[in-house]
Amino acid sequence: MKSHSGPPPIPNQQSNRMLWIVIILVVLLVALAIIYPVTRFSRFKQTQKEAIATIEERIRKRGEPVDLASLSAMQPQIPDSENGAIALMTLWGKSDPDRWESFRMGRQSLPEKTRPVYDPELPLLGANGRNIPRNTPLSESQKNAAESFVRDLAPHMIELRSALNFQRFQFPLIFTNAYALLLPHLVELRHEANQVRIAAWLALESGDIDTFLDHETLLVRIISVPENEPVLISQLVRLSCSKMFLTDLERAFSRTNLTSVQMDRIASLLAQLPSDDIWARTLMWERPMTISISKMSGAEIASFGNSSDDTSSKLDVQGLNYGWKAFDFSGIRDADYLYMLETFEKAAQLATNRDSDSIFETDRLFASATNAFQFPPKIMSAMMLPPLSKARMRFASFEAERRAAELALAVERFRNSNSNELPANIEDLCPTFLEQIPMDPLDETPMKFAKKEVGYVIYSVGPDQNDDGGLERGSKTRSQSYDLTFTVER
Repeated sequence: MKSHSGPPPIPNQQSNRMLWIVIILVVLLVALAIIYPVTRFSRFKQTQKEAIATIEERIRKRGEPVDLASLSAMQPQIPDSENGAIALMTLWGKSDPDRWESFRMGRQSLPEKTRPVYDPELPLLGANGRNIPRNTPLSESQKNAAESFVRDLAPHMIELRSALNFQRFQFPLIFTNAYALLLPHLVELRHEANQVRIAAWLALESGDIDTFLDHETLLVRIISVPENEPVLISQLVRLSCSKMFLTDLERAFSRTNLTSVQMDRIASLLAQLPSDDIWARTLMWERPMTISISKMSGAEIASFGNSSDDTSSKLDVQGLNYGWKAFDFSGIRDADYLYMLETFEKAAQLATNRDSDSIFETDRLFASATNAFQFPPKIMSAMMLPPLSKARMRFASFEAERRAAELALAVERFRNSNSNELPANIEDLCPTFLEQIPMDPLDETPMKFAKKEVGYVIYSVGPDQNDDGGLERGSKTRSQSYDLTFTVER
């Protein structure tokens, strides 16, 4: 009798159901593992864009530029007939016609500047005429070089005075070029400042204080030329030239007595120098210049990097574009831009404070951007912000030096009224020669006064906030500590 095998066993329906449940759960978990980070990543990018939009709107409501286009649009249009920059470029074009014509036409590459050759003995510009101590008369060879230079420069000086009689100046700056922005006029203005100073020193050497002050008035006019130029370096050049003026005053105060009328002229010139108030405005201008790099395309960045003729260091445009797209997709580019905006907003808030702590906090704020490489990495912030970490201190330091000069002028007024005697202490100046002693912006204590073996020094404690008794920077010491001084050696 044959035996027959039965049909295959039927799978258990309950087991099948459990298997499908497990499969569905696994699929859901995988989907969740994908969807959750994607959703969170999308929310992260959206949150960043919303934060950027909020800050940009706040900036616009304050009437401030948020990008290079709005910065450019803020610049007033000055007719050529009223624009002193045209007269200056015409003057400079006599020695460098192609260079200044190229600049006026907006070309991005300028011919090299013609380099003048100076007598080595020429004060300020000659190889042997630099770093002349304030109380040291010019040597005969230095005076002869200066006299020859001023004589040859006379026609140029007449045209310079005429150009500086204009009230407004606007050079053809193309702000949308960002870091490719050309500023050749700043070099010329510094050069003009030193040429004027040579004539001033020569007048001082002969005891002609009124002519000395005529030239110093011209120097202050040069300082005012880029007053409304919305570029940080332009304002730093103004500070640099203003320090030249203060150095000349130290030399004059150390060499001779001044009349009341002459001191009144000096007081008027000091009042025209940049004050610390320009920092907030400069910061507002610098923001779109700095953050613009985060909005540029790879091709635009490459065009700046490839602007030189050195083919060995050309940037790869295609590589930059791919990298920039990766930054866009990942949200890193927006994170970078947001970090820059937030940093400038914090700096703007600090600029509204008048205390010394805000000065140091501003420098620390920009210096801390070196940590911006932390995730998400903010590459442009870490590159562009730290160089600004000393800018605030430079403005505050000049303010301290300017106040020291004003205080020294009050001391000179006291001497004129007291048989050339110095005050026993600084408080003796008040209220006759000064309403109150100006405060040191770097530590919020009164500016300091110390008598020397010959003369005196007015000083601020300087960036280190240590009172070094009026020790000048550059004194014969290896110490890194120094004060910001105005010294009179008479």
